[in-house]
Amino acid sequence: CGLRPRGDGRRRAADTAAAARGGPARDWHDASVPDLGRLLWSLREDPHLDDFVERRLGPLLSHDRARSARLLPTLEALCAHHWHKADAARALGVNRQSLYPRLERLQRLLGADLDDPETRLGLELAVRARAQVGPAG
Repeated sequence: CGLRPRGDGRRRAADTAAAARGGPARDWHDASVPDLGRLLWSLREDPHLDDFVERRLGPLLSHDRARSARLLPTLEALCAHHWHKADAARALGVNRQSLYPRLERLQRLLGADLDDPETRLGLELAVRARAQVGPAG
C-alpha cells in the first residue's frame, strides 16, 4: 500500500546526516529526496566504489603524495564550482591564468580530456566518493 515502516524515515534521516558530513556544505539536507551523497555514503564500504576512486584519481593522488604542489585541491575546486574556471581560481586564491598550467598537468596525469562531459562527471563522482570512502592519500 506504499506505507513505509516508521524506522525507515529515521534511518533515512540518520543516513542523510552521516552522508552530509562527507559532502559539500549546504544549508539544508532533505532526507526525503534521493541524494547522491547519501547513495555514495551507503556504498562507502563497497570495494567497487573504492576501486572506482582509485582508478579515476590514483595517478593524481600518487602525484600529490610525492610533491608539495598538490593538484587535488584544484580538481576539487573545479568540481565544486561546476568547472567554471574563474570561480575555481577565486576559491583557490589564484588568478585564472595560473589555473591553466594546473589544468594541463591534471589532464596529463589523469590521461583525460577535461572538456569531455563524461570525463567531468566521472571525476566529480570520484571526488565526491573519495569524501565518503575516506581519503587514501
